[in-house]
Amino acid sequence: ESQPACWANNTRLPDLVLDLPFTGISEDDEWTPISDMFPALVFALTALYIIIRGHYVIANRLFLTQGFLILLNTLVENGTTIPSSYGYDRCVRYLGITDSRDVKFGVNLTGSCAAMIWSGHTMHTLLAAYMLGKGLEKDF
Repeated sequence: ESQPACWANNTRLPDLVLDLPFTGISEDDEWTPISDMFPALVFALTALYIIIRGHYVIANRLFLTQGFLILLNTLVENGTTIPSSYGYDRCVRYLGITDSRDVKFGVNLTGSCAAMIWSGHTMHTLLAAYMLGKGLEKDF
């Protein structure tokens, strides 16, 4: 049985939890870009609402907390890397990567072929939801 190609030594161990039972379920479709952009969209709409409603203290806390959490995330992600939650093969296809030379290092809002225990999608969505709740609490 052949293994899918990997950057390190052309073999990799299968992810028994994510690859084998869910083969074919977690594929690219029209929902993939929408789900990747959901946290950024929620955050942008929350910031817009808070600023338009004049809740500048909440906006200040939102942006300071966001910046601090991104800084912490960059530090923590190097020590908590785990395999991509939607499978290595799909991730490599989605990002158009054939080997490590294709990887562009920089800010990538949708992530890469590794997941971190500290999820950026979850962090951004929950922070935006909390601050939106604070803004709505002041209004109503």
